[in-house]
Amino acid sequence: MIMAFRAEALTLGGLLSGDRCFAVPVFQRAYSWTPREVQQLVGDLWLGLAMSRQPDRADAAILLGSVVVVDDNCVRHLEAGANKAAWVIDGKQRLTTLTVLLATLRDRLCPRAAWISDLIWRIDPASSTDAPAPRLVLGLEEDSYFGVQVRRPGASADALEPDGEHKGRLRLRECQQAIIEDLEERSDADLMALAEFLRDQVALVLISTPDIDAGFRTFMTTNTRGKPLEATDILKAELMASVPELEREQRLERWANAERALGSDFKDLPGYLRAVHGKVHGATIRDVLDLSQREGGAARFLDAALFPLAERLQPILTAAHAGSPQSDRINMSLRYLTWLRARDWVPPALAFTDRFPDRDADYAAFLERLERLAYGLQILGTGADRRQVRYRAVIDALTQEAPANGILAPLDLTADEQWTLMLNARGNLYQRSQASCKVLLRRLSASYPGDDQLTAPSDFTVEHVLPRNNSSNSPWRIEIPDAEDREACSKMLGNLVLITKQQNKEARNHPFDVKQGLYFPDGRPSPLAITNQIYICEHWRAEDIRSRDAQLLQRMTEIWNLKVKPQGKRPSGDPRGAGT
Repeated sequence: MIMAFRAEALTLGGLLSGDRCFAVPVFQRAYSWTPREVQQLVGDLWLGLAMSRQPDRADAAILLGSVVVVDDNCVRHLEAGANKAAWVIDGKQRLTTLTVLLATLRDRLCPRAAWISDLIWRIDPASSTDAPAPRLVLGLEEDSYFGVQVRRPGASADALEPDGEHKGRLRLRECQQAIIEDLEERSDADLMALAEFLRDQVALVLISTPDIDAGFRTFMTTNTRGKPLEATDILKAELMASVPELEREQRLERWANAERALGSDFKDLPGYLRAVHGKVHGATIRDVLDLSQREGGAARFLDAALFPLAERLQPILTAAHAGSPQSDRINMSLRYLTWLRARDWVPPALAFTDRFPDRDADYAAFLERLERLAYGLQILGTGADRRQVRYRAVIDALTQEAPANGILAPLDLTADEQWTLMLNARGNLYQRSQASCKVLLRRLSASYPGDDQLTAPSDFTVEHVLPRNNSSNSPWRIEIPDAEDREACSKMLGNLVLITKQQNKEARNHPFDVKQGLYFPDGRPSPLAITNQIYICEHWRAEDIRSRDAQLLQRMTEIWNLKVKPQGKRPSGDPRGAGT
């Protein structure tokens, strides 16, 4: 198998040689190193040089970490000339600082170290003009200053002050001044030794990736410092670069508004876009960029697809539908859906609002069925891949059927799925999945009068009223003498309540009356209706647990309109099978 990634340790001289050139894409943040970071790096380099001068350390070297780039499979052409440049996904700060250091050494040692210029500029022997190409090109406004104040021979001797409003340029100037001050009082011999040490004994690991998605993933797994880039940063740069300059400002403002409105959920926008428009799996960034081309270019795609989707996403994730008699009903379903850990139910909801923006009654009915499906798949233990395929089928059905009279079969649980759902709920659901058990209890609790999720503690956990394990002198052995009966009852849904972590810790294996006192301190009821069901119970025996278990299972069939009985037999002849 041929690996799609390449990693090679190179000296700085080897990295900045041959036909290698690097370009920092516009989605990268501005140069941000302060004099403190620059001085620390330069100090480490001088220390490394001193160690290499020791008799037994002539081979001493310094490894400055990794540089992640997109290689020739996703190469870009610089505007000035036709030189190929690998995109720098991670390593901008180090490469920039090292280039400033090399340029400062070049200006101090010229002409005795003319070779340093080859690490800053590359001459293409195939070029008819022999015009040099920069080894490192920064993004947009930074590079215009970088070219004049750093790459230009003799530039470090000039005191060219940058525009005070651009932080990247200011940082570059501060970096250059810090290096000039460090080198100022050192001898030419020391500077030449440092230059040769940089070229021959300072190493970086060059990680080459096949495309921008792979580069982004590699950056996320190798970089553990600072705020990482999101896929939305890359998409913003790619899309906005294709929008005519006169039309860009308005769209940048809409992008910023969407980021503010969605907050941390904004990072999921590319995945939702891809899912709504036809992809289950794939490279998110590339898929969205391909979609923008199919939609007629970046400007049209932003206006017709991305921004409208972002505006529809916010009320879905916050259950904040407004302006309709159906809003309360819609928001109730959305609230239940947001309790689920997985968010793969979101694209079908977005797809519905895209196709039927003014059909609120149909939207409310659709969300109720979507909520049943999402909870059903969770309790069935359906994996993420198969859930996404199922939701993709729902989206496809939406493009073919009207919600008022269409079947939308993928939206409904099959008879076999319903039977298995009830089987899982009747069995030891807590053992199968604590997350599924907890969210089911929360959903059931919300269906009863008096439930107040708004004041419920955020740290509630699942508690077994009848403990799963009991010591030989436990009073629970008297309450339920038969060991098999006791074990079976302890696993039932009817034996479970929701309490805080602290209450759970204190409850342990105490008798029922002690537990009741902990569940309801000072006689106060719980905000969760499902816990209040045992508020007035005088004892907790096998018949109490079985009775409550049957009640909760019946409640499941009612709130989700399930067509199987809690104790029913497995259906036969279901033409669609399990469907998961």
